[in-house]
Amino acid sequence: MQDTKIFLEQLKSQLTHRELSVVEMAFFCGSPKSPDEIGTFFGVTGEEIKNIIDGLKNKYPELYKDITEQVLYRQNCYNIVKAIAPEKSCITYNDAQEILESILSESDERDKTVINMRFGLYGEKPKTLREIGECLNVSGECVRQKANRILFKISQKTREKIKEKESKRKKFDFSDLDDEILKIFEESKK
Repeated sequence: MQDTKIFLEQLKSQLTHRELSVVEMAFFCGSPKSPDEIGTFFGVTGEEIKNIIDGLKNKYPELYKDITEQVLYRQNCYNIVKAIAPEKSCITYNDAQEILESILSESDERDKTVINMRFGLYGEKPKTLREIGECLNVSGECVRQKANRILFKISQKTREKIKEKESKRKKFDFSDLDDEILKIFEESKK
């Protein structure tokens, strides 16, 4: 699956500015937004946003299919990583995609096949250990061990990402914020 930033760059040449903004907010901006949330941002109704999205489906069916595949991939990355991450972690959709793509780039073809088949990463229905083993001509136990090694790698990378984000958060200097904003921020932390 291609990088989201590259994918959005390619969309720029095919969509109007408004269509692109709706697509970014609906599908790629942190966590996906509902039509009503996007409508509020643009000062229109959620129904108008739904019409724009439906228009994209009709006007660009292949492009819309690419968008939904990209979104499904991001959602699956997020679900896999979030299942491993601590409950209140700061992992975003972008972080999850980055973590999984990093692991995939370091993996051999068999590991990639196990990740995809076991977790349905590209939208396929997840397979059982036995089903994967039959496809790869190995035992279900061998597949389980591979899947556990992959999950361990995901867990390690997720912990690293959380530590990195927490250290950046701690380094943020509030001294140049005016007192009013700082007071509001402190109250919101309570």
